[in-house]
Amino acid sequence: MRIALALLLGLLICTELHAAAWTLNEGEGQVINNFTYYTSDRYVDEHGNSSSQEPYKKYEYNPYIEYGLTNTVTLGISPSFQYVTQKMFGDEQTNSNLADSEIFIRTRLYNDGQNVISIQPLVKLPGGYDKNDLPTLGQEQLDYEMRLLYGRNFGNQGRHYWNNEVAYRVRTEVPGDEWRLATTLGYRVAEHWQIIGEAQGTFAADGAGTGSGSALLSNAFDYDLVKLQLSGLYWFSPKWSLQVGMFQTVYERNTGEGTGGLFSIWYRF
Repeated sequence: MRIALALLLGLLICTELHAAAWTLNEGEGQVINNFTYYTSDRYVDEHGNSSSQEPYKKYEYNPYIEYGLTNTVTLGISPSFQYVTQKMFGDEQTNSNLADSEIFIRTRLYNDGQNVISIQPLVKLPGGYDKNDLPTLGQEQLDYEMRLLYGRNFGNQGRHYWNNEVAYRVRTEVPGDEWRLATTLGYRVAEHWQIIGEAQGTFAADGAGTGSGSALLSNAFDYDLVKLQLSGLYWFSPKWSLQVGMFQTVYERNTGEGTGGLFSIWYRF
């Protein structure tokens, strides 16, 4: 059975929160409570041919927590709690549990006040699910990633920012390794308002196609996917902000095409 990609929402970032390539100051932290919804009823094979499929839906709570160990080293964790549903074998199937979690450490290598370069090793840990439960939530395996990040402030007093990332993820079992790319532009349109646009891509290192048409979860086979996302961020106070946005897949191979929305509550301490 074919199923759509449930690509996890890329974490939207801004310079005021010192995320992305930036590191937090020592002793400071932030929590981004991400709530996302994704749906798809189309499947795109490895050759780019699209066909209909039973609707797949995913509701996810994906908190993102960071803490500044030093001024140049930031620790972080991002667990994922999912509820997924799809019609299978003639019946509506649902599954929910703690899915995969990611733990990372970001180290700043260079900062001249405008440009910043960092590296970020990451480990993905399996959650409390059973991969045999359908629709599946994960593959019960460890993955490892190394990421290079570059950020730049621009505009009056660095009010705007541009962030770029490239990563290589080693997947210890099936499917194969992945390249991950992301670019984000944050533009402050008013004192309390910021518009954020993001393009994010995941590409199978050996090419999309392995496991085509046989898997019940997007991360159970090799795929290529590009997603565009647009959101607005509003600051209620120096500590609290609210983010609302939408995302859409624009390029897919051996996975689903779909759309979704996000709602995030930001808090820094």
